[in-house]
Amino acid sequence: MKKIIRVIFMVLALGLLLSLAVGCAQEEQAAEGELGGRIVLQASTAWIFDTDRELAAMFTERTGVEVDFQTFPDDQYETLIRVMVATQEAGDLIWIRSGTPMRDFFPEENFVDMSDFDFVAKMDDYARNSVTIDDRVFAFPTITPGGWAILYHRDIFEELNLTVPTNFEELVAVCEVLLANDITPIHMWGAGIWHFGKWFYGVTPAAYIEVPNLFERLNTNDISFADINTFEVFLEQFKVLAESGFFGDTFMSDTWERAFEQFGSGRFAMALLDPSMVPEIINQNPGQTPENFGAFPVVLAGNRQFAANTGGPALMLSRHANNMDAAVAYINFLGEDEQLNFYFQNHPTRSVPVFHGITGRPSPTADDAIANSVGGVGLALEGNMLFDNEVEIHRWIQDFLLGGRTARDVLVSFDEYRQPFFDALG
Repeated sequence: MKKIIRVIFMVLALGLLLSLAVGCAQEEQAAEGELGGRIVLQASTAWIFDTDRELAAMFTERTGVEVDFQTFPDDQYETLIRVMVATQEAGDLIWIRSGTPMRDFFPEENFVDMSDFDFVAKMDDYARNSVTIDDRVFAFPTITPGGWAILYHRDIFEELNLTVPTNFEELVAVCEVLLANDITPIHMWGAGIWHFGKWFYGVTPAAYIEVPNLFERLNTNDISFADINTFEVFLEQFKVLAESGFFGDTFMSDTWERAFEQFGSGRFAMALLDPSMVPEIINQNPGQTPENFGAFPVVLAGNRQFAANTGGPALMLSRHANNMDAAVAYINFLGEDEQLNFYFQNHPTRSVPVFHGITGRPSPTADDAIANSVGGVGLALEGNMLFDNEVEIHRWIQDFLLGGRTARDVLVSFDEYRQPFFDALG
């Protein structure tokens, strides 16, 4: 019996030594860039650009790890990824909107706490606030500070002696002059199945004035969207713009993929975009310069403030990653200064760094959006509200514009969408 026990102990000891040896070997491989295998990154289609793929190729060259991008249609992504995370079938790394929406995915159960990663010390306050839940960092911020404002061509406005509108009535007057001069006033891409949601978010500061502590009340289910007049007024005014022809004849079929090209061409005078996207507009339209683009807030429903958001895409590391070592190495790789500089200097929509000591591209158009805000900068719903879904908002507004529901129906639909989540919380 003693011999048997001695043999068992020897086998266990040998197994322990082997596991330690393997662990050391893996650490050495990681240090030497010899990880191998592959990692799966999942994202909404609209969130992935050439810059992301170029960085992945650099990582593969350094480590031998294949980076497999799995993208999903924008109108399906949040639903699909929610199910995948809940069933532990998601990829190694998953892009999720930062800010409050991260809570919808129960990060403490499903994602790795990155608080001790090297990149954390480099983040500015905006980034830190965007990816921190209960004092723990749960994501790598692939975002840029800002929000969505109505960009406009300065030369078109100057040629027609137009001034920046400060309310809905002035916006309508500007649009009428543009239309009379055969210029489509506002570029809209209805086939980008989230864009109307950005407009909806844009009047949040006015709603906050109407309802103090708006985010707290929405996040505790203490108030319904159907109770907030600002959003109903916004929807009715938005429909007036559409029915007046200010969005053009093809706005329901126009796509996000051509937004920069079409707006930058001058066929349209205005478009709702993030000011940080101006460098890519210029890239796709040679001859344009940053000075040719101004910006102002979404001046519907009495709103006068630029609505800043905290809900851009952020990269989260699954606790159930199939290739954890390689996934961790990828996050560390992205967080190195060389890659951060490359990202913010080359990404078409994220040009303002959220890390200290990193160089991006200045955004004078964002400064203009803030300068044209009355009462300072406000906050958008995006990134500040639980159980948000801009894709569904877009669909409801689309149906509203086509006559399938009323403005109040849209708000009731949003309330009905959110209620089951609150019920689940008890």
